[in-house]
Amino acid sequence: MIEVTRLNDSKITINPYQIEIMESTPDTIIIMNSGKKYLVKEKAIDIEKKFSNFLAGSIYKAIIHSKGMVDKKTFQNTTEEKEG
Repeated sequence: MIEVTRLNDSKITINPYQIEIMESTPDTIIIMNSGKKYLVKEKAIDIEKKFSNFLAGSIYKAIIHSKGMVDKKTFQNTTEEKEG
């Protein structure tokens, strides 16, 4: 999910996979697959960057999870539980 700012400065979180079209006017209109429209302050390019970051983070987490990688603290806790 990515956060965007409506014109009244309220923040909303949208599912970037549901974006069908973004239209740049002075502000940006996001049209979702459902037909719902959101008028937001961010530029389309900034929303694209947020989506790229979101996607990269998701891929990174999937790789880490699939390889069974954990941080040192989690590893230590798991090791201690097995030993003790």
